[in-house]
Amino acid sequence: MPLRRALPTALLVAALALLGVGGLLLGSATLRHFVDYKPPGVVGATSGRDGPRLSGQVVLVVVDGLRYDASLGMPFLNELRHQGAEFIAEAGQPSLSHPAWVALGTGAGPEASGVTMNWYAGPIRVDSVLAEARRAGLKTAVVGAAAWGQLYAGSVDVGRYSYNPAREGPSGDQVIPGPTDSGDRAGIARVDEECARQALAILKTQSPGLIVLHFLGPDEVGHAHGAASPDYRESVAHVDDLLRQVVAGLDLASSTLVVTSDHGQVDRGGHGGWEPEVVRTPLVLVGRGIARPRLPGRAPARADQRDVAPTIAVLLGTALPSRSEGRPLFQALALAPEARASRGVDVAVERRALALAYARQLGVEPPVRDTVGVAANALEARRYAQAAGDADDALTELAQWFGAAREERLARDRQARAPVATLALLAPVAYAVLARPRRETLLALPFGVVYSLASWLVYFGRGYFLSPAAFSSEASVRSFFVGRAIDAGVLALALAAVVGLAYHRAGPGASARLGARSLFWAATFLVWQVGLFYLLYGVTYDAYLPDLQLALVYYLDLVQLVAVGLAAIPAVGLAALAALAGRALARPG
Repeated sequence: MPLRRALPTALLVAALALLGVGGLLLGSATLRHFVDYKPPGVVGATSGRDGPRLSGQVVLVVVDGLRYDASLGMPFLNELRHQGAEFIAEAGQPSLSHPAWVALGTGAGPEASGVTMNWYAGPIRVDSVLAEARRAGLKTAVVGAAAWGQLYAGSVDVGRYSYNPAREGPSGDQVIPGPTDSGDRAGIARVDEECARQALAILKTQSPGLIVLHFLGPDEVGHAHGAASPDYRESVAHVDDLLRQVVAGLDLASSTLVVTSDHGQVDRGGHGGWEPEVVRTPLVLVGRGIARPRLPGRAPARADQRDVAPTIAVLLGTALPSRSEGRPLFQALALAPEARASRGVDVAVERRALALAYARQLGVEPPVRDTVGVAANALEARRYAQAAGDADDALTELAQWFGAAREERLARDRQARAPVATLALLAPVAYAVLARPRRETLLALPFGVVYSLASWLVYFGRGYFLSPAAFSSEASVRSFFVGRAIDAGVLALALAAVVGLAYHRAGPGASARLGARSLFWAATFLVWQVGLFYLLYGVTYDAYLPDLQLALVYYLDLVQLVAVGLAAIPAVGLAALAALAGRALARPG
């Protein structure tokens, strides 16, 4: 190939390789900003008002990885359902443990709490029901995974946590030896048994006002064997037996039990996405302060995972966590009309204060109508039913305002990002128009389309789907994306070989050029998709989080871009060799 003809191809290959390196750097930066996301709004807001105390003690039991449908097979939990109130609580996104544990304790989802992944380091930066309980003079306790102690550091008086004996020894509050791996079912069962024993001891000797008891069994077993397996069902049954033992040590005439889950699991094992079996979790409340049970045969009402923390705050008579996005489940609580109205107004007042601070930080217009004031006036006039209804209406209106404010900020940021996104769209088009010979660029276009289609066929053909639940576990995230990079690299090389064989008559030089331009089109389609995501959500986050399904596609695109870009170097030579092989095969005899 003459130097004059080879130089443009060499430059194109170099550009593709640089694009691959850029994709790697961009993906790393975006992930870092997602994990280290700092939420807008009032993080250190002052505490709100206390209220009447309904319960002498609240015991929050979190069964890790328990699907709602699996919870229906728990005989003792079903007994509790018939004695108290039941809801189907929806987990937030991503449906991972640490964001869910924070939502349960603070009422704040990831976009409000800043806890977006299980990789979050350090204590949370938002108020919690544990902190409010301590502020009110109540003792707090947590028994379960060590991450609870990390997240709620400074808000727990008594902690008993598990540790991994393969990596560390016991220290401080870490007194429960954990399993060596997720396949150690006996070890997992022992951890849950020890957690139940430690919780009962704390309840007997420490009398905490609020205790969190975390069972890890179903999640660990689900990851190892799948949520449709007999192993998972056995783990769920084991936790049900332990729950019976814990309740035997409670006096539900003075204490309140709240049983829920952080998330479910898909049949094959895994979570993090939005599948119904992942986001639908049980929520059962029984004991002191809980209203009469629902009528038999009536389907349980829907709730949000973020409703748990404010509901516990009302039961304990404390101020609500200041960053809570949830609502107390008043329909489940035995509250006098005056107390119901007063607490409803308290929630609305705090939510409006948060909205005003949120508006300042995002630079958007604050709520105009003071519907909270209307509710407060009705309360002052002792029109309790009206005050409660007005407070509920105010919360609904404020929720709509928060959504509109977020969209307003999104629209403004998208307008600012539009020039760069347009450049990402037009730059490859400009190359396609200016590159010579133009016919070769057009001939290569169908091969770029074939790559795009083949990449999705391979992805779905491997049984993956567009959800974080496809990872099965966090330990498999790295291997998942490495595998997708290998798939993309193999496809890129296969594409170059096909181009060389298809155009062997044009010679190895022309085949090499066509191979490079085919990968150019494959990379172009990926760049366009990355550019669209950048336009919609950007690559750094300080006011909102991206749609997670689009974010997953974005990362898959970047992984492919890295592989295609770096594969361009050997692909050109492979296309030329394939052309030579094609010529040899085409010779007579």
